[in-house]
Amino acid sequence: MRVMKFGGTSVGAPDRIEGVVRLVQEAAASERVIVVVSAFGGVTNALIEIAAKAARGNSSWAGALDLISKRHTDAARALAGEEEQGGLLEQIELVTGEVRDQLQGVALVRECTARTLDRILSSGERTSALVVAAALRAQGQPALACDARTLVITDSQFGGAQVAFPATYERMRAWWREDLPVPVVTGFIGSTASGDTTTLGRGGSDYTSALLGAALGSSAIEIWTDVDGVMSADPRIVPTAFSMDSLR
Repeated sequence: MRVMKFGGTSVGAPDRIEGVVRLVQEAAASERVIVVVSAFGGVTNALIEIAAKAARGNSSWAGALDLISKRHTDAARALAGEEEQGGLLEQIELVTGEVRDQLQGVALVRECTARTLDRILSSGERTSALVVAAALRAQGQPALACDARTLVITDSQFGGAQVAFPATYERMRAWWREDLPVPVVTGFIGSTASGDTTTLGRGGSDYTSALLGAALGSSAIEIWTDVDGVMSADPRIVPTAFSMDSLR
């Protein structure tokens, strides 16, 4: 079994997700696979900004949230099979509705606590997993979106929670079974023992992948990106950036 993690740029648009589907299908043809996904590219930063607007009493947060929702629903319509589009769109609206309710509360009290922000940020990965799993099913690959809050147990340091390894590994091993379709797991998020949503800090999706690989004894943990290896600089900023042959 191998763990394949795809970051925000890899799931940032329908054509990118189609590429993810091809890679997963190729891997799943020869061995079992667990897929871990980040939020769509830019969504986490956008949610942070929206929460800050709501806390300042800036009503433009509502329109900004609608744009994120539209991005997800557009991807769902482009990628999901016709027979399940309706149900998927309802799931996306349910997640968006939860976030909208939380932000309305933030706007009322003019404060966004770390606990509330973690709940808001979790929506990016939760929606991404729903869309990617649907895209896989549309191409004939059995898949199931899996909420890592049922797997990753943490303390209550919201914004950068510490993982409770024994409890997390026990949950993961109990969850993993032979008849499980390809799971598309939400990176970055977990929950406390009492059920409060937490996040693992930026780059947390890589951490989720490592936890799954360690708990389940995977043959490999693959971190897929949109660049070929480690670049000399950010290619979005430096056009002449090149892949480095080695690091010291």
